[in-house]
Amino acid sequence: MNPNIIRRFTPIVLTLALISLACQFNTKLPSSATQAAPNPSGNQNLPDPSANLGSLSAYQATLTVGFSGTQAGSPSQWTNVYNLAVDPARGTRLVSITSSGLPAESSLDGWIAGTYAGMTIERAGAGAPCEARKTESGSTATGMELSAMLPPVTGATQSGTEQLEGQATQHFSFDQAAIKYPGKGKVNGEMWLAASGGYLVKYSLSVDGGPDLLGQDMQGVMTWEYRLTNINGNVLVDLPEGCPPGLIEAPLMDGAQAVTDQPGLQEFDVASDLKGVMSFYQDKLAALGYTLQEQPVPGESLEQLTFTKPGYVLNVLVETGTDNTSHVLVTLKRGDESASPATTPEATATTDVAADQATRLAKALSLLMVSGDKPSPLASYHLEVNETVPALDQQTGKVKVSKVQVTADVDGTNYYIKHTQDQKVINDGYMIAGQESDVKNGQISPGLGLLAVEWASWPMDMLMPYTIASLGPTAQGQEQVDGRSADVFALDSAKANPTALSAIQSMSPFSNMSLKSASGTVWLDQQTGAELKLHLVYTGEIKNSQGASLGMADGSIDLSVTQVGKVTVKLP
Repeated sequence: MNPNIIRRFTPIVLTLALISLACQFNTKLPSSATQAAPNPSGNQNLPDPSANLGSLSAYQATLTVGFSGTQAGSPSQWTNVYNLAVDPARGTRLVSITSSGLPAESSLDGWIAGTYAGMTIERAGAGAPCEARKTESGSTATGMELSAMLPPVTGATQSGTEQLEGQATQHFSFDQAAIKYPGKGKVNGEMWLAASGGYLVKYSLSVDGGPDLLGQDMQGVMTWEYRLTNINGNVLVDLPEGCPPGLIEAPLMDGAQAVTDQPGLQEFDVASDLKGVMSFYQDKLAALGYTLQEQPVPGESLEQLTFTKPGYVLNVLVETGTDNTSHVLVTLKRGDESASPATTPEATATTDVAADQATRLAKALSLLMVSGDKPSPLASYHLEVNETVPALDQQTGKVKVSKVQVTADVDGTNYYIKHTQDQKVINDGYMIAGQESDVKNGQISPGLGLLAVEWASWPMDMLMPYTIASLGPTAQGQEQVDGRSADVFALDSAKANPTALSAIQSMSPFSNMSLKSASGTVWLDQQTGAELKLHLVYTGEIKNSQGASLGMADGSIDLSVTQVGKVTVKLP
């Protein structure tokens, strides 16, 4: 892996998160290196821009990524705005995206993903339906941080102190050398770190350059603007129309059978007459602040109750059979929406097998990752990755194929990782209790602050092939992998939706390779969803720095996870 590409990894992780929604994501981000970068100078490193956010009780974050210039010779100006609301105590971690200036097939406008008010919510764009389901009991809100999409910084210089968002912060500035971006251009960056806590409060970056800095077909200015707000405060979420406002607050009646309990809908059978059901809801909903709109006049077998409170309309439809058993349907809508009792489960909470498969595949690789104080759901494990990676040889201008190997042992948040490329050691070290140690010639020495970046970056070469292959999944049953039960999926980009595949391919995060196809097999742990095994082959078109084709080349990926729960990581 080209070390300059490492700094480009974190934005691409978002691709996997969005595949599970609608399989189309085309954020323009800087591509891989074409020249050596200068050495940094300064005194402050930020290897992980998302570090220490776990210490906050709640917060909101906004990231605006924009570009203005030309792309493939044509004028281009676009903006993506990402908004993140995080409130772990309420199970909230919700990302929403607005886009402007991008063509419809690659726009992210209206995307929503995450958890809120007991719901897991997904929407694949402004024109797509809002899909919501009840969040599984005991699950916690986890996901990507917007700050993880920012280029890490090495060697920033302090330029003062400021008060931001009610927090004392230290202000730093940095240049092109600090973010390891190669090529010729103008780079200006600033960041503000909380004086107490060390988390990133604000980040501003402007990159002005041409193809060797931004990518093979881009000339202009790209900007990143990140801001943390409502720190430890009241996080507000405004769901768009079409998304259910939440779960049904009213408790289930005792003895409820055949229960459906999903966002905006509750349905069940109960051994009670019509009068008993109506009395139950009048009592329980009044205690929750609802007002009955009209006193019911019970019929022989069917009755509807309508309750309201500011912003909400709740309907209860009761039908009683001859055996004195009632069928109850409860629906919840926003106050300004129709509250028809004819709402069906299919209209409120959609179950889509393909979407569920895509969601599992998207999350599987990230579940192997350790981030700060967040361990993998696998308590410990041993990892082996072997790859053949085609790329452009910058010195000869010809195609070369590198052999990449990653070996790692993971134990909670501690890990050891060794990364080699063409038998040359790129990184070898330990992360123990947040402290890095490098291994050189068999000797242990204090780390230089880059191991966390290396750990976050090892999937870089495999990420895009895995992404496009995952657009065409087919369930293959179950198998045992090193003693663990796994679900098996065949992956084939040839079976993907052509529009979705084209949108992903157009990202081109590798400046010198355009992926054409990818296929293989993946094994996902049934207990945790983590990836246990992967075999993948792919084909890409290699291009020179001017974009001229040098021909097709093949690559491969083999990943295996073994010794789950049996690995201990400590310094030798």
